[in-house]
Amino acid sequence: MHKITRHVLTKEGATFAADTSDLLVSDNLDFHPTDVLEDADGSVIVVDTGGWFRLCCPTSQLEKADVLGGVYRIRRTDAKPVADPRGGKLAWNALSEEALVELLNDERFAVRNQARQRIGKRGPAAIEALTRVLTSSNDPDHRLQAVWGLTWIDDPRARAAVRNSLDDSDETVRQAALHSISVRQDRLAADKLAVIIPDGPAHNRRAATEALGRVGSPSDLKTLFAAVPTAMLTDGEVDRFLEHSLIYAAMELNDPAALRQFIASDNDQIRRAALIALDQMEGGDHLLPADIQPLLTSSNALLNDVAWWLAERHPDWGDVVVEAIRHELQQPPVDERLLDRLGDRLRRFSNSVAVQQAMAEALKNSGTGDPLRLTVLNAMAASRH
Repeated sequence: MHKITRHVLTKEGATFAADTSDLLVSDNLDFHPTDVLEDADGSVIVVDTGGWFRLCCPTSQLEKADVLGGVYRIRRTDAKPVADPRGGKLAWNALSEEALVELLNDERFAVRNQARQRIGKRGPAAIEALTRVLTSSNDPDHRLQAVWGLTWIDDPRARAAVRNSLDDSDETVRQAALHSISVRQDRLAADKLAVIIPDGPAHNRRAATEALGRVGSPSDLKTLFAAVPTAMLTDGEVDRFLEHSLIYAAMELNDPAALRQFIASDNDQIRRAALIALDQMEGGDHLLPADIQPLLTSSNALLNDVAWWLAERHPDWGDVVVEAIRHELQQPPVDERLLDRLGDRLRRFSNSVAVQQAMAEALKNSGTGDPLRLTVLNAMAASRH
């Protein structure tokens, strides 16, 4: 706990992978770094609260008023001084909109941030200059900053300029435009979002999905569910982050009647996603026991697993699962892991009279083997707590 770690992020599917290493480590037990800040010159400021405040850190259990802590600055040994890192020498109030927009491409990040805030205050007057950057600049970083600048401005022309950035050649610029559309809830962008979701960089697909969940309509459910089978990583595994976004966006569109048609899809992955979305959508119990009952004994592992996962979220559905449980009790698994899973299911639904009767019948059956008998008895014992 007496250290600061550094995390280098690289894209991995629709999320990131982190390469973690130690940045600052101390063997002093009274070293409690609680804040890490990037200063305007790119150096890192570390605040160590020491021991005077015992609630500052999980490892600070005793108050030590004499251990005052300190403030440290970390910089690269080859770092070059940054002149006027915060732009204090600039005549900010006298700058035109065009000049502020040019500062969005300044090497000093604190200057860029302040320029963006001032552009937001200038409002519609800055739209023309920002749009000109999007259409004429060859620097994707400058175009990126222009998108963020437009995001600060509440004006239909700003929304239109951001929508046009969805066609930018740079993935990161498109990503910023997608986030802008999402936070501004620009409903006029829905058709363009629907084009991005099926294919392309996973990060763009995930952000477009998030945005469509906020600005789309029930007619967009088809687009969302059609993309589920293609939510894959390069190694063939499911991209759970993209898949989750697709399911959550379907939930946000909040039309259970329209969503229900997808639980009968011929595609197992779409069917699974629709069942989860219908179950977790706000506004009532949209998923019915009959929707999953046939899947509880299905040989399709994907659908069987999701059916049981959904059933276990509804302990009051004991009467629905009892036939599947009877089937397992009559033909118990040999694998210890599967037997443990059966025990978990028995415990979860043990309040159901029908399940209790099924367990009692299994114990009365002279043909019940010892492993299954022990599993049932343990489930009964656990249900008493």
